[in-house]
Amino acid sequence: MLWSRSSHTNLIDCQLNSTMRLVSGCLHPTQTQRLPVPSNIPSPNLRRQSAVDKMLCKIVNHQDWPVHTDVFSQASQRLSSRHPIWLDLSPVDMNSQWKEDWQSASVTNCALVEDPTSRQPGFDLPRCSWALLIRFRAGQGTCKASMYKWGLTKSPLSSCGDPQTMDHTVNSCPLIKFEGGLTILHEAEDDAVNWLNSVATTSAFAK
Repeated sequence: MLWSRSSHTNLIDCQLNSTMRLVSGCLHPTQTQRLPVPSNIPSPNLRRQSAVDKMLCKIVNHQDWPVHTDVFSQASQRLSSRHPIWLDLSPVDMNSQWKEDWQSASVTNCALVEDPTSRQPGFDLPRCSWALLIRFRAGQGTCKASMYKWGLTKSPLSSCGDPQTMDHTVNSCPLIKFEGGLTILHEAEDDAVNWLNSVATTSAFAK
């Protein structure tokens, strides 16, 4: 409960975000705000707040607990740099706050996601197809443009002669683009899955 307001929570958040990348198949350059959606796991901050709310609810219902006095009978704040939990005892609805945070975040292709709290289309796909779909949604994948930027290939160009970005591959490449583009691919219907499987066999997207 005390840890939730610590100035060091960012240290554990890095590890939790890394785990969500592993779960979802997102690459490191993927925006942190996007990670909870494909993994279907609330952000570390929301999970901490939810845990605090549950604990405070128990404390409210047990006035005989010594901690009840510690929380609800506090003297005036002495140090402005401190942010104890009793400064804000209003419970937060995790799903509502998650939706609000998503709407206010500047995330690539965020319009594709209507409800960030629900499992996204294709959630039950095999790992390889799901991870590739997530990378197209995020605009971050092992395309030649990224591999060139990371020094892992000699050219950023695709077979059509244009830079091979994730957006170019799915929306505009005359050789392998998906009919309907990313908007339809996001729905993860059979045609989309077949296209993902065919793209996954190419050397650029094999990992």
